[in-house]
Amino acid sequence: AQIYGRVKSVVFDPKKDEYLTAFFAQKGARFVDLSADVPQIDVLVGATPQQIAGAVSEACALSPTGSESDVYTLEELAAVAEVARGGAVTLEALGLGLAEAKARKTEKYVRLMAGVEALRGGLPLVRLLESEGVYFVFDESSQAQKYAARLIFSRIKQLKKAGAVEGHLTIFADEFKHLISKISVDSLGLMRSKGVNFIVAHQSQGDFEGDFVDVTGREAKQRVFDNSQIQLIYKQTQDAEFWAKLTGDKVFEDSSAILELNEASASVSGEQVRRAERQKPLIDKNEFLTLPDGVGVLFGVGVAEKVRPVPPVVELRRFNVQRVERVQAAAPVEGVQEVESVQGLADGATAKSVPLSAVAPSEKKRKIEEVEL
Repeated sequence: AQIYGRVKSVVFDPKKDEYLTAFFAQKGARFVDLSADVPQIDVLVGATPQQIAGAVSEACALSPTGSESDVYTLEELAAVAEVARGGAVTLEALGLGLAEAKARKTEKYVRLMAGVEALRGGLPLVRLLESEGVYFVFDESSQAQKYAARLIFSRIKQLKKAGAVEGHLTIFADEFKHLISKISVDSLGLMRSKGVNFIVAHQSQGDFEGDFVDVTGREAKQRVFDNSQIQLIYKQTQDAEFWAKLTGDKVFEDSSAILELNEASASVSGEQVRRAERQKPLIDKNEFLTLPDGVGVLFGVGVAEKVRPVPPVVELRRFNVQRVERVQAAAPVEGVQEVESVQGLADGATAKSVPLSAVAPSEKKRKIEEVEL
């Protein structure tokens, strides 16, 4: 939350955290709730066939894995691009086209995403990203919403790579395991040169256990760790020893004494003292196990050290989403998607509703620019 206001921020939250949502709400962020039965955004508008195929590949974890089944995966992704070339620019149309192309596996995934009502809205994703803060909420127990979140995640990176989103962009992914695919973990390093940095949050290394659909847990963990130069670790129960070893070593003197007693064991007749230098972790396992609330160990900024980040003051409040229906205009403006109202204003805010289909064609572009985002 502390990076908000300094850079353009995008948050993916599968738990609807009450403090983080409240903070972004009071800052005027735009919210998209994938669990709400309300049309809100259009993710695929303006995407090329290859971008659509790439986004679907990342959303459904359909990257080639080096197995014999790759031939079928590549055929289905080719079918996605071909259907998109035929004019399918919505998930519903894409699903129908894939059914006709008999791309059964991908059709199933696309139809699941098409059932997420939030993706049936008319506000283009690129317009949503013009604001300084965008907050995506999804239900971690819903496979369809997790696919939808990965689709949005992929499209944001595509838009940034294409130069459609200006300025630096920070993406905060809470419970990152829900967004993991081969493409997503590979992009953590690749997108840095495009002006994107990631904040990846997870509970423990256990989040990377087992294999994901198109990437092993070991590969995913390695890419996340390799591309996370700054790490903040809070109280640990499972991985305390692992993190302790990474803090570096400190030297301490270990002394031992040998006492020689007389025959009656009554007094010391001689003494030998041995001293040796030993090493132990700078911040040891027990310290990780007993870190106070709010205190973490910071890696990547000089020597590892304990820090207490100062959280912003947050007034708890709810956020609202607004319906944004797709509108069919008589004479659409080339390259511009018409919208009727605006998604994602916090409580107490207002939005203008501009029925674009009723505006004269010569005035459409000007009216679109007047829609209050």
